Amino acid sequence: MEITIAMIKELREATAAGMGACKEALQASNGDMKEAVKYLREKGLAVADKKSSRIAAEGTVDIMIDEATKTAAMIEVNIETDFAASNAVFGAFVKDLLKIILDKKPADVAALLALPFDAEQNVETALKNKVFEIGENINSRRFVTIDGVIASYIHGKGSI
Repeated sequence: MEITIAMIKELREATAAGMGACKEALQASNGDMKEAVKYLREKGLAVADKKSSRIAAEGTVDIMIDEATKTAAMIEVNIETDFAASNAVFGAFVKDLLKIILDKKPADVAALLALPFDAEQNVETALKNKVFEIGENINSRRFVTIDGVIASYIHGKGSI
């Protein structure tokens, strides 16, 4: 089957993978979109495993407050470079982790990684997919939840 630019673009919009990776996935799956997405996920997990040994010394600290329950969650998520730490995709992922922490109240990082991220994957798999998407090692180092009257301040856009 001939792989068209439109097919590559559609797969890229659905997965945020690179154009070359999308073309490779479509070729490997004979143009089947569902199989191409599966191929990219599997490849992404392998890439994430390779990158897991790299040092993630940059990152961000972020806070989210649930006014209804008077609970706050603060998380530190590390990534390899300060440039990637300021990436909107990375920032949105950190916010998603905070929402999960506030909703499910896991005991520790291991429990957080085991929780569902969405209907298709758990937090650990979502993190590995972000490693593939962003191209850098990412790890959630620690988090805390606090109940009560809360105010928050983040210094240096979360880098300090």
